Amino acid sequence: MGDDFQKQIENLDKNKSYVVYCKSGIRQAKAATYMKESGFKHVYLLEGGIDNWMKEGKPTKK
Repeated sequence: MGDDFQKQIENLDKNKSYVVYCKSGIRQAKAATYMKESGFKHVYLLEGGIDNWMKEGKPTKK
């Protein structure tokens, strides 16, 4: 979770759904916890991070 994470999510709609992910899956849990504690209703984690997603051969887009 970056230093400006809290500022970045201030303007997000807390009723929308969000998938939180990072490279390996470690930082995403901290970010998702903070979001849930801040009132976000639908926060989901990408299990194992983007590295695991790609390892499983799932599609990505740039």
